[in-house]
Amino acid sequence: MEGVTISKYGLAFVPKVLVGYFGQSWFILIIFIAGMIAGTYVILRERTDPSGKQAGFQSGGVTKMNWAVLIVFLLTLYNPFVVKALVPRLGMTPVYYRAFWALPVVTGAAYYLTSFAFRVKTKVAAIVLSAVIAVMAVLMPVNPGIRYHLRMPDNIYKVSGSVPVICDAIHRDFEQTDQYQEKLSAAEGADRMTKKGARKFVRTLPRCVFPYELEFQVRPYDPSITLVFRRDMRLSYEGSMATGVDYSEWKAFTPRKMILDAMYGRDPSITPDMLRESLKKAKANYLVVENHLDNRELLEKAGCRLIGDEAGYHIYSWGLTKSGEAG
Repeated sequence: MEGVTISKYGLAFVPKVLVGYFGQSWFILIIFIAGMIAGTYVILRERTDPSGKQAGFQSGGVTKMNWAVLIVFLLTLYNPFVVKALVPRLGMTPVYYRAFWALPVVTGAAYYLTSFAFRVKTKVAAIVLSAVIAVMAVLMPVNPGIRYHLRMPDNIYKVSGSVPVICDAIHRDFEQTDQYQEKLSAAEGADRMTKKGARKFVRTLPRCVFPYELEFQVRPYDPSITLVFRRDMRLSYEGSMATGVDYSEWKAFTPRKMILDAMYGRDPSITPDMLRESLKKAKANYLVVENHLDNRELLEKAGCRLIGDEAGYHIYSWGLTKSGEAG
């Protein structure tokens, strides 16, 4: 929600976030509300039949639940007076729009459309109505980017085919390093349910920098790889202010930014020593960069070692040694 803040919009903040959140997908919200109204009408007209079977919208169970959730939210999350007073104090302003996910608009709209189709008495009418609903689902306006995510995946993991290959190559190399064995020994017997034990375990995971288009796929695909960039920090680097936070002044941001600038040759003033220091501060183990954008000479002078060329990406390790090898 770039640029949408409580300080700027005041009591209009909630409706502004609502419009920005649904964007071009407002039609789904209309279907959801219309379904709730129709479901309420059915509840008032129908009663459980003598056989004990429930009629209509499952005796209105889903509709009642949706109304209950909506009413509670209108009094709290969607109440501009409450939000204006509490959200800034809770530090939720940058991510407040995510609270709208709690209202089951998408699944609710799908439920009501399906329910209407099954309520039709004749097969022909049901088929026609189902076809209309299918066309609506394909053609209705949706937010930019959703169509991209609706593409059929080319593997069972539903990520770019290069992600599993690259992650596997990183794990294979990392598990042969002296640093991994040392950290594994240190974490042996640690209770992962405690903060101290969890930190020891996390240190046994490779710490990596990925290209932007891969990083947000690696997060859900392989949690055993840790990322040098926090999500919001990476978005900020890419020029997005959707988080509402400018990380450019953060001390931890500077070395991370330098790593990416060096990987892609975006800042010619970066020297091997500067990059080496940034890699040390960020505790980076691996860098993954597109072959055609690779600033290889600088990376190798800074001590990065090419350990793989996979699926159009170069994989570099840094600061890692294997038995019998020099650092």
